[in-house]
Amino acid sequence: MSSLRLLMHQKHCAQSTFKCSICGVCLPKVAERKHHKIAHELIRCDCGLELTQLDLHEHQKSDCTKKSVKCSFQWCSLSFPLDQIEHHESICARKNVTCPVCSMDVTQLELEQHLQALHLVDTSNINWLAPLANQLTSVARAPTTNKLKCVCNREFQFQDDLEVHQLTECPLQVTSENGAVFVE
Repeated sequence: MSSLRLLMHQKHCAQSTFKCSICGVCLPKVAERKHHKIAHELIRCDCGLELTQLDLHEHQKSDCTKKSVKCSFQWCSLSFPLDQIEHHESICARKNVTCPVCSMDVTQLELEQHLQALHLVDTSNINWLAPLANQLTSVARAPTTNKLKCVCNREFQFQDDLEVHQLTECPLQVTSENGAVFVE
């Protein structure tokens, strides 16, 4: 390149470009305001942190406490800010819980019906926000004086325990073609 061309090029560059005083990058002068706004002006994220637009998107995807997070329970489709998801998941109706009577896993949503249907528990006075084990010490089912005997010779004290056994684990359980379960 001739010295005259080089001189003209340098003059043109000096007139049409700028060097950012903060980060040192060289850009066209028409981009100066936009560069400063995107790369150096601080904006406040919903979580309260101040950062540049360049950093905001990555922050909101990775470590922002206000980023949207989907509930981890299988049948729940709700999303909450990261700083609220733990509370939601602690009370989510789709969370699996263990029945305090029979130790069967059911969803929190199904627990009341499960207790009523399988264990004959009166759930009208249960405080669902308190631990259930302490409240179910006086389960509203009376033991029979005589043991109930399944056809497989296993004995049960409660009718509902016998019925659950017959429906789930009795070796003499037979299923018909239409799906009905009966004991031989």
